[in-house]
Amino acid sequence: MFVVTVAWKAKQDQAEAFRDCLILQAENSLALEPNCLQFDVSKDPKDETRFFLYEIYRDPTDFELHLKSAHFLKFAENTAKMVDDKTVETFHRIEPDK
Repeated sequence: MFVVTVAWKAKQDQAEAFRDCLILQAENSLALEPNCLQFDVSKDPKDETRFFLYEIYRDPTDFELHLKSAHFLKFAENTAKMVDDKTVETFHRIEPDK
């Protein structure tokens, strides 16, 4: 499994609109991408401008397809001016030995 984490810092006056865009992006990814297995949206309880995403894909190729999807490209365009900072990290999930 391929894990993607994204930490976002939204502009103060855009935090609520950005939150709504993130939720729609998660819903679209889960509904439209069969190999997007998890897409969690979180918000910092102490800072309304900080958001965190946790996504799981079957493999890195599925994430590359995600980045080329129409709904992601629309999200990226719509939110580009809403954020001050974004950090993306990727991991391979460790599966327990059976």
